[in-house]
Amino acid sequence: MVSKLALLLAALLSPLPAATASFTFAGLYSTGIAANGAPMTSTSAADPHWQLSYRNGSYTLGPNAYFTNILAGIWLANDANSQWLGPIPNAAGSMGYLPDGDYNFTTTFSLAGLEPSSASITFAVSADNILTATYLNSALVPSVTYGGGFGAFSPDMTIASGFVAGTNKLTFTVYNYPNGPLENPIGFRFWLKAGSASSTTTTTTTTTTTTTTRSTTTTTTT
Repeated sequence: MVSKLALLLAALLSPLPAATASFTFAGLYSTGIAANGAPMTSTSAADPHWQLSYRNGSYTLGPNAYFTNILAGIWLANDANSQWLGPIPNAAGSMGYLPDGDYNFTTTFSLAGLEPSSASITFAVSADNILTATYLNSALVPSVTYGGGFGAFSPDMTIASGFVAGTNKLTFTVYNYPNGPLENPIGFRFWLKAGSASSTTTTTTTTTTTTTTRSTTTTTTT
């Protein structure tokens, strides 16, 4: 029979569950944030954390995605939490005509030292014209789309599966509607609100129990 003491020791020596903490994963930033963590200010500068790809026949754009404020007063206003990105620098004050089609905005980040199965991120997006698809590590995340216009953020969205150990890739596909020969800007905005995951490090607590036996002598007098 297993003694209560043995069961107690087994429980105390078992690894404790890893704690879950909230933080920003290494390399994962809202759009329009500079390398120092502050909002970008130059509309001719490429976002250091996001890249863009577009291909329509022989016409291509990328890999840089640029901070932009070209449609101030029409697009949701930039702020300290996130800012708009577009496919070209707009120092001249206009994007000009940009073709219709799918524009892919991609970022990579690391879960080093974290348990991928416990990871989740919560965020909101806005897009001109619509967010048609989201991919995590090349797998479609079917619930993350948005067609609510570019004057407001989407409701909060959460991805809680599909993460892998080490480097992860997150891609948002924005479709730009055709607009004939007229100016036809395209933009994307991502606001990271929260991230959480458990550490892969477990803690083992060791307890040493000392048992003292006391000897008692009884003397009988006749």
